[in-house]
Amino acid sequence: MGALHERWRYHFSDGATSGPAVYDGAVYIGGWNGHLYAADAVSGTPRWQRQRTPMGVRSTPLVTEDRVYAAAGTKLVALARSDGASVWETALDPAVFELTCSTASSS
Repeated sequence: MGALHERWRYHFSDGATSGPAVYDGAVYIGGWNGHLYAADAVSGTPRWQRQRTPMGVRSTPLVTEDRVYAAAGTKLVALARSDGASVWETALDPAVFELTCSTASSS
C-alpha cells in the first residue's frame, strides 16, 4: 500500500466536536457551533448542514439507511439522511449528561 495523502479538507467555523461517521459515500460530523454537517466522502463537497442547538454536537452521529442520529446539546435528534431535515428530537436528562461528562473527564 502506498503512502496516505490528504484528499480534501472541510473547514468548520468553530471546529469539530465529534468523530466522523461514514455511510454510503457521505461523511457526517458535528461541530462546536451546534451544526451537523454532511459532505461527499470522495470530493468533500458539502451536502447539507443544519443547526440543532446553540451548544456543540457532542456525539459521533449514528447513521442508518434514512436517518442521522446525534446528541446535540441536551437533545437527541434525528435528521433525514438525504437533506438534514428534522424528523424528531427529544430532551435528554441534563443530570445524566453531567454524570457522563464528569466520569469521562476524571478517567
